[in-house]
Amino acid sequence: MKLWIKKVVKIFTSKNKKKFSENFRKILSIREISANYFGKAFSPEKSKSTIGYYYLKNPNITIYNLCKVALILKADITVFFQDDLDNIIKPKEDNLEEYYLLVLKSIANNIKEIRKEKNELLLDLEVLSNIDSSNLSKVENAKSNLSISILTRIAGTLGTDIQELLRWN
Repeated sequence: MKLWIKKVVKIFTSKNKKKFSENFRKILSIREISANYFGKAFSPEKSKSTIGYYYLKNPNITIYNLCKVALILKADITVFFQDDLDNIIKPKEDNLEEYYLLVLKSIANNIKEIRKEKNELLLDLEVLSNIDSSNLSKVENAKSNLSISILTRIAGTLGTDIQELLRWN
């Protein structure tokens, strides 16, 4: 991958992780939920879960877990990356598995649409993003639980931002 693309992707990844942490913290506050209580809601099978604190400090989160966070906080996944929280939209679905599939399909469609608008082949995206084409194919076919870091790398390679890849069609 070209050095400048690596730098841009690293900046975007850091920015998105920071934005997620900031908005996660704000939404916890708005919903009046402590990180400890959130952790117990996220992992009810554990007597004590530090996941709420983890997401405040190190938000390398997968899309599946992002959907789970969104449902617990009653906030659509897009809200975690927007600049203001004046309007917190509720998730489009209440069931985690159904919401996750909706999100994956939306991301897949957005990536395909943007890639085709730019006349990029999957192979071009593979070379520029340094993500294997078989993994990219899984992403474009809504068959992969990717992380925010990978999604950010794809967004940076396509010259867009994560909000554009998360937007609902």
